[in-house]
Amino acid sequence: MRRDSLLSHPGSCPADRVHLSAAGDNPFMPNEITRLEAIAGFIAHGMRRADVAEHAFASSNDRALFVADLRGAVRHAGPGAQHLLTMALNPSQSPTANRRGLGSPIPEIAQLRRTLAAAASGELAQLPPVLRLWSPWGEFVLRAYWFGPTDGTEQTRQIGVTIERRVPRALAFRERVESLPLTACEKQLCLLLARDLGSHKLADKMGLASSTVITHQRSLYPKLGVHSRTELFRALEPT
Repeated sequence: MRRDSLLSHPGSCPADRVHLSAAGDNPFMPNEITRLEAIAGFIAHGMRRADVAEHAFASSNDRALFVADLRGAVRHAGPGAQHLLTMALNPSQSPTANRRGLGSPIPEIAQLRRTLAAAASGELAQLPPVLRLWSPWGEFVLRAYWFGPTDGTEQTRQIGVTIERRVPRALAFRERVESLPLTACEKQLCLLLARDLGSHKLADKMGLASSTVITHQRSLYPKLGVHSRTELFRALEPT
């Protein structure tokens, strides 16, 4: 492996590689190769193409931070973090299902801590300490960090974990539309336009004449600062 070389990661696509180059032809030293291999997983994680499942969710304002010990037990969590964790850990909505509480070590958090430790110690092919959980309330993304100063060579007694809820994109789009200063008819038109319906279909769904729908559409675009259906999608698309 020389200074002008490729860094790839097991399981990545042939195109998902980083080309490394620097002045001179000196080969990498063994410790440099080890460091590069240790971060390959992080680079691959950042370069990985999003799949359909990831596109099905959008960010929300529901996010919080909690503190856990090395066994995976939650030590400090505000009401927001407790609420999000409860939703993430209880995928069943059945009233007869055994609900998981936060009073004992949580295996998923313990595994997240082990992933963090492995990444910090430079284990090869180690992906970042990120955990995704799914439930009827959306996708929950948890990211772990050492809770305290450390250079990664030693573990702290606790870890900090951020938790974020991602909601179905369709719901995020509807909430975005509902927050706009539009009439009820214009909001309905926005939601129907998102389904890529033609003029006649729009008229049928709204129970209006096609000419009336066109009139609403012409008044809608200037309010949102757009000029076409494509620009409307871009303006309202959840992140």
